Amino acid sequence: MDEAAGEVGSMKAPSKQHLIDPEICTGCFSCLAVCPESAIVEENRQLAIDPDLCRGCEACLDECPSGAIHNWRDVSGRSFFTLEEQFSWDRLP
Repeated sequence: MDEAAGEVGSMKAPSKQHLIDPEICTGCFSCLAVCPESAIVEENRQLAIDPDLCRGCEACLDECPSGAIHNWRDVSGRSFFTLEEQFSWDRLP
């Protein structure tokens, strides 16, 4: 089973997701430079992680000097947070 997904019947449902805390992120773009999947997206100097592209390699975690990337935020019971949702945040929900 994929570490970021749980089983629901015979289908996989998301249970964990990397998220960038906009209150902590300094906008240095280090994570953007190291992501091998190009899953980190910038919009108006705010960063978010595309859940459709992120494969959970965690390269961004070690690279982030401020610790703004939450490692496997629990999203059980809902779908992944979209890029649109992430870009609307001033802080993590």
